[in-house]
Amino acid sequence: MLDDLPAEFPRVNENLLGRKTRYGYAGKMVKNSEALFDGVIKYDFSIGESQTCEFGRGRYGGEAVFVPRPGATPEDDGWLVTFVYDTSEDSSELVVVNAQDMNAEPVARVLIPQRVPYGFHGAWLSEDQLG
Repeated sequence: MLDDLPAEFPRVNENLLGRKTRYGYAGKMVKNSEALFDGVIKYDFSIGESQTCEFGRGRYGGEAVFVPRPGATPEDDGWLVTFVYDTSEDSSELVVVNAQDMNAEPVARVLIPQRVPYGFHGAWLSEDQLG
């Protein structure tokens, strides 16, 4: 057990799949709800601590994908990318969070012209991987 917060859809830096990792990420579930995620939790397995990026009141996201910064050396040097739906605005956006500073404002928010449904999963492929 990592903590008392309910969480789902764990992810790691996929460049390290199959190896020991220091950091992991998961969607922070709203207590007593049906799979609504109101934030992303970053777990530091080496010191047993976590940090949470909250999406804000009435804003719910999906699975966060870790995107490594090109040429990165630290395991957590990159971004967490997820879709977030704002219930009061009835709008969706792609939110990009600095994985090394979970408490900072998102580094980017891309407005989506239509709602992205909950449960939408994603993956990140670099240009090199597409080639």
